[in-house]
Amino acid sequence: MAPRANKRNNRSIVTEKKRRQWNAREKIAILMYHEKGNSKNKTARKYNIQTKQLRDWVSKKPQLLKAQPGLKRLNRGSSPKYPVLETALVNWVKEKRKNQNAVSRTMIQMKGKALAQQRQWQVTCPGIGSFAFSNKWLDGFMSRNKFSNRRRTTIA
Repeated sequence: MAPRANKRNNRSIVTEKKRRQWNAREKIAILMYHEKGNSKNKTARKYNIQTKQLRDWVSKKPQLLKAQPGLKRLNRGSSPKYPVLETALVNWVKEKRKNQNAVSRTMIQMKGKALAQQRQWQVTCPGIGSFAFSNKWLDGFMSRNKFSNRRRTTIA
């Protein structure tokens, strides 16, 4: 299946171009079209993309070939600094929620700091005693583990 280009409309205002995310399979198909002897400008016009976008894909072609076909992003973001501690925190949050206890963002940060002060974690994760457990870390932790803030739905 050939990738479909961004929709063009015949208006005089060009600023209303719809943004589109291309998956790896579509990017490779566009690169193959370009490599068959078509110029970057012609390829960009045909698929209604910017030439800069095409140049980026050409430079990232080895990564695109290794990626899964439906993948839309090559970089998933940074991995956790202390994955073992985060696993323990995930288990703690899930246990609390299983017992129908509310778990706030502050509670997760406090529990992380408490775990970091324990001797066993300082041995397995060097440098964890000075780790900040900031709000930015908490945002990443929550998104990595697909947690969200929950609102109570029943009156106790």
